[in-house]
Amino acid sequence: MNRKQRRAANKAQARGIPRVRRSEWADSKLREAVSNHQAGGLDEAERLYSEILSQDPNHAVVLNFLGVLKSQEGEARQATELIGKAIALQPNYVEAHYNLGIALQEQGRADDAVAAYHKALKLKPDYTMAHNNLGNALKDQGRLEEAVVAYHRALESEPNLGRAHYNLGIALKEQGKLEDAVTAFYQALELKSDFAGAHNNLGSVCQERGQLEDALNHFRSALADLMQQSAFKSVRPKGFMNVDIAHTALLALKSALEVEHVPFFLAYGTLLGIVRDGDLLPHDKDMDVGLPWDVSREALVRALTEKHGFSRFGRHTPENDAWLINLVHRETGISIDLFFFKPDGDALLSGFHHLPVPLLWRFGHFTTRPLEFLGHTWQVPDPPERFFQEIYGPDWRTPDPYFDTVVSGHNRIPGTLDVAMCFAFGRLCERMDRGEWEKAAGYCRQILAQYTDPFIDKLNQWLKQRIQTENAQA
Repeated sequence: MNRKQRRAANKAQARGIPRVRRSEWADSKLREAVSNHQAGGLDEAERLYSEILSQDPNHAVVLNFLGVLKSQEGEARQATELIGKAIALQPNYVEAHYNLGIALQEQGRADDAVAAYHKALKLKPDYTMAHNNLGNALKDQGRLEEAVVAYHRALESEPNLGRAHYNLGIALKEQGKLEDAVTAFYQALELKSDFAGAHNNLGSVCQERGQLEDALNHFRSALADLMQQSAFKSVRPKGFMNVDIAHTALLALKSALEVEHVPFFLAYGTLLGIVRDGDLLPHDKDMDVGLPWDVSREALVRALTEKHGFSRFGRHTPENDAWLINLVHRETGISIDLFFFKPDGDALLSGFHHLPVPLLWRFGHFTTRPLEFLGHTWQVPDPPERFFQEIYGPDWRTPDPYFDTVVSGHNRIPGTLDVAMCFAFGRLCERMDRGEWEKAAGYCRQILAQYTDPFIDKLNQWLKQRIQTENAQA
């Protein structure tokens, strides 16, 4: 069984493909298709599912299974259509509602995904994985208290579900409940000692506490586990935002801020994509907006969350809020970061709170000017080219999907290298976990350009070999 087959088999098992008990003519074909699907033979499974549907286009079970297969292949929209047909034929098909939730989540349709999981749970209240995935969808929307409840309900029915302990830890960490988060991560590690994600998040907790060396050690443990597990990984669909959906979220924020009379301007990667490429960056994961320092954080958050369809995520403390507020647009699940720019003599500071020192970038003072985008007028730093030169360096016009501002921003203030390296290690873990070898190698290069670390040098050489091997096999 090759990597693709192993990955598909694991996902198929996790998606709860049941044994087939049908008596019509398609019974043997369907059993053969499911067997191939569970074994990772996606091409043969798809051929068999399609053959059945050519004779019986209203076969709800086959429509659901083919939708699962398409979701596994990254075809979330087609998966949604197929599984939706299955539900139309069998409205009480609980697994189909669950699988629909997954496909909707992959498209960034957070509200619809939550509704699908709730329908599955109404039909089957003890559906463990539906509770777990509902928690994930709620967490993505910034609804952390509800997410925690969902994870606890998953653990009530299956206490040894390491993934639920891990997800619970993430939600607790985002709530700022670090001790409870640490407990959850260690519970996940007790169930699976090489759980790289738990090590990664323990590193993140140490980082938030300012325990930078402990953080780096946890990150190294996570990376070592990921190197061992990598033989069974292949590249997954990237978790980048859907640009068309992101347009909706950005326009919603613009409307909300204008209603509330809050001035703002486009910043960082969002501004870079629009000015340089004419649209949002396709490899980005969120959007960035700048605001004046004197904006009332409390009033802004209250208005956006209570009146305009946004939720908060991340740490909610006065120290964090001073520099950065993380929002998610509930309708789309798209994240938007609000950066507050602080006057500092003839400069402006932007970044975020961190222990033992905040991680900040220094810009020359600027005013704003109008820019047309999506048929609307936006404010941007004037001139934007100087803004880009300061943060991205002289080569900002050359697209670099591996550049990370937090790690490599040219105007980062002195004394913050260790903090930046902790972020780099954490994000390197995420890329390794996703099997995104090129992106992981990009983080290795950024780290080694600023920081001497034999382990990262070794990992970088390993990644080069891995990438060369996969390219040769392609």
